[in-house]
Amino acid sequence: MSSGFALVVTLILLVLLSLLCVGMLSLSSISLRSSVADSDMSRARSNARMALMLAIGQLQKEMGPDQRISASGAIIADSTVTHSHWTGVWDSWKAGDTAAGADTTSEHSTIAGASNSGIAPTYQPQRGDHFRSWLVSLNPGEANQVSLPSSLTLDGLALPVGTSDAVRLVGAGSLGNAIGIESYASARLLPVKSVGNGSGRYAWWVGDESQKA
Repeated sequence: MSSGFALVVTLILLVLLSLLCVGMLSLSSISLRSSVADSDMSRARSNARMALMLAIGQLQKEMGPDQRISASGAIIADSTVTHSHWTGVWDSWKAGDTAAGADTTSEHSTIAGASNSGIAPTYQPQRGDHFRSWLVSLNPGEANQVSLPSSLTLDGLALPVGTSDAVRLVGAGSLGNAIGIESYASARLLPVKSVGNGSGRYAWWVGDESQKA
């Protein structure tokens, strides 16, 4: 009788110890997942801060001098522009008429050899010699292409997946009543060079608030 009782007690203790081990393992697993999530969040915030610094730096570089002109992507064509909310930067140019015999006293040149017939400037792609850059994250060699807002689709998602090449930074309804891709702002996702275990991607976009009524 006593040996049977001892066996039962031993079995109960073993069950309790098993439950305790399972509980500790579950707690350890939860703590590990929480730690990984906190690490991922910290890395994402670091990437976001870096994107913000890059955006501010590019804005200062391109729009710092008073001779620069900004306009939205919608201005490059009379028809629909896919990325109409991208902000572009142009150099200013001569303001007067350069025709022979015209009064050119008001002219001022910021680009050697450049001329503009009439006082009204143009932002169209054929005047790409005055264009500087689009203020949005893009691959090297893309940002200085004046016609890019019309020729590049780059349709991003608010929550991009691993294979996505773009992200939606401003949602529909925030930039007017347009429909489809024209109703929001997308930017290209660029990879962060790995340092140790660090990785990820970032994107940025500069909006021209000066054009709001």
